Amino acid sequence: MTADGNPFDRSLAFQPVTDQRYSVWFSISSVGSNERSAIGRYLRDQLDLKTADYLTLIDQLLSLLVSQGFLVRLDPIEDHQFFQLEAARIIWQFGDGTPPPPDPLYSRKGTHGGYAEIPRGANAFFQDFYRRQPFELAGLEAREHTAQVVKPGERERRERRFSGEGTDTDRRLPYLVCSPTMELGVDIADLDLVHLRNVPPSPANYAQRSGRAGRQGQPGLIFTYCGALNSHDQYFFHRKEDMVAGSVRPPRLDLANEALLKAHIHAVWLAQLRLPLGQTVENILETEQDGLKLRDTIAGQLNLTESARTILRDHILNMLSADAGFLSMVGSKQNGLNGFCLKQ
Repeated sequence: MTADGNPFDRSLAFQPVTDQRYSVWFSISSVGSNERSAIGRYLRDQLDLKTADYLTLIDQLLSLLVSQGFLVRLDPIEDHQFFQLEAARIIWQFGDGTPPPPDPLYSRKGTHGGYAEIPRGANAFFQDFYRRQPFELAGLEAREHTAQVVKPGERERRERRFSGEGTDTDRRLPYLVCSPTMELGVDIADLDLVHLRNVPPSPANYAQRSGRAGRQGQPGLIFTYCGALNSHDQYFFHRKEDMVAGSVRPPRLDLANEALLKAHIHAVWLAQLRLPLGQTVENILETEQDGLKLRDTIAGQLNLTESARTILRDHILNMLSADAGFLSMVGSKQNGLNGFCLKQ
């Protein structure tokens, strides 16, 4: 755990970048180890190190910790070199209630006269947390539900468990960990609690994310974690009403956005093809080969007949007709944006 009593994963991951620098992160809070990171600035200041000397120190320190049995060098994964704390080196002891010393990386202490020394109390939350009976935490299971879950059928299985429709051997999954936009296709009719791990950027984002709970006239509970070292989170922690009841700006849309037009035109084209896309991109692309080429079964379905192309072109022009004058004016200034639309 950290010096202030917060637990974190025992796995450390160091990612080599240019000049043999390393990035290090924990499972909860990201901590960089290059010369500009918090630990880098602290060590350079305490040891009076230059940048080159610091990089050498980090490299030698890791090697020393491995040789002395404190760290285990794991097999690299792609461009990531992993180290893990040797479990046998951990000494577990009963605490006497004395708080740990302040974290030297993040604690702030006045160095001039006039500052009173305030006794630091123990973290009451973690004191209570570690005294609870283990069975109270037995049901606290959470699973990720994002596009990163690529194992065939796994995301659907988690959805069924979340909605209570799993098999007899699957217990109900009480928590889903989602991206801010949340993946489509999840039945959230009975969702009654949303936990935001940080304060959203704006009241509009807050309304979108918090609105997932308490649908169909049911009450919902939303609680937001405000990071102690995050200025944005702390600002709205002291001004909650500005986020919870703040004004939501009407969304603005640039009708002449070429990327947006391309996306819509491609969507109309795909609808015309009636191409079976399947559940994953592996149904479309040769992911086992370099270049990610289309599968032969897919490539052969991309050609439209002349009559189908005419129908598609007319449909696109009709879709853009309401804004044809505006697109024509903007297109003449942007070297043929309107021409692109018409040619498609």
